[in-house]
Amino acid sequence: MTKIKLIWTLFCVLTVQIFSAQTEVKKPADAFDLYFKAFVNKNETALKALNDYMRPTVEGKDMYAIDFTEGNSEMIANMSDNFLSIFSPTAAKANKKEAEDYFAAMIKNFNEATYKINSVKLVNNEYVKGEKIAEISYRVTFKMPNEASDDILSVYKNKNPKTLKADELKQLLISLKNTYSNATKEESIDREISLYQLKEKGKIYYNSGNIYEEIVTNLTDFYFGSDDELAEE
Repeated sequence: MTKIKLIWTLFCVLTVQIFSAQTEVKKPADAFDLYFKAFVNKNETALKALNDYMRPTVEGKDMYAIDFTEGNSEMIANMSDNFLSIFSPTAAKANKKEAEDYFAAMIKNFNEATYKINSVKLVNNEYVKGEKIAEISYRVTFKMPNEASDDILSVYKNKNPKTLKADELKQLLISLKNTYSNATKEESIDREISLYQLKEKGKIYYNSGNIYEEIVTNLTDFYFGSDDELAEE
């Protein structure tokens, strides 16, 4: 009887150890939440939590080193310079701040996007036996201008941008900025992403080698697309 009890106890202990070895540190949806809030919302707290989450998989280091302030500043400067390049140097120089305010408002709306997960499915990884892939379907919602940029620009449609005076360009940029600052219309887009299992010391983590691009690039193409085309005209 004692021998049977001992065998049973060992069996239970081994079963618990095996089960624990396959424990997910975070569920796929919770891991995705950190990625979205860090990469799209540019939330410092989420970035720290994400690095804490992934640290065991990168020898105790931070996986993602991102300076949100510098990144946004560079993006605003680049977008402003690109936009202003179609106007005369005099008008452009006089309205650098207004252009930066316009794109800052646009980027702020992008960073305040929200998401909702539609579904999470665990499927077999056909390339790695015994591992799963989390396929996540989600919907992202942005605040978009109530008035289309094309409508604001229509009064200048037949004018050569180089002929616009500094005051005219200033009013144009202020109007464009206000469309984003006062935006209440919502537009959504559905996206999917696959998170792969990483196993470290018996625990499961979820990641993808190009996860930043997968999440952010598709959304920037959707959100900034129309304004990029506008700046190129």
